[in-house]
Amino acid sequence: MTEVAKRMGVTLGTLSKVASGNPSLSKLKEIAGAIGCSLNELLADEEGDRSNTVTVHCPNCGSTFQIEVKPVNKDKEKKNKS
Repeated sequence: MTEVAKRMGVTLGTLSKVASGNPSLSKLKEIAGAIGCSLNELLADEEGDRSNTVTVHCPNCGSTFQIEVKPVNKDKEKKNKS
């Protein structure tokens, strides 16, 4: 965890607090990037669930949401912007 904190540019204490709390999506992406995996891989359960659905709990209202994670086709995205 020390190496991950170093890669993120934060202290070990800060990373521990983020990881044990309810981290934001942007923090989860940052952690995934620091350890060299996708957000989906980071959030996969211990049995190896690699589904494209992520469950998120809202810290403000307590609601649970499921988010489908899909890869972005860069070529298609560029065509749509043209």
